[in-house]
Amino acid sequence: MQPLDDTESITATIVNRILARENISSDDLVPLYEVIDPDALNTLFSPTRAGSHRPTTGAVTFQYQGYQVTVTSENDVDLELLQDD
Repeated sequence: MQPLDDTESITATIVNRILARENISSDDLVPLYEVIDPDALNTLFSPTRAGSHRPTTGAVTFQYQGYQVTVTSENDVDLELLQDD
């Protein structure tokens, strides 16, 4: 897992990492909102208004663009390539 970049939102980090791995443009991606609510994902794992990390544990996992994406409360994002059956 790779830690989140503090300068990007969680959803921007996910999209940018997939773009870099696949060497494609953003026009080639399905909009993230068709898979998961980006605002809810950002809110769930973003720092509090005071700037501290939220005192929660857990993870959210979903499939997007051929990857299993896992975001954890430890501020990690994991992209696991899904295998075609």
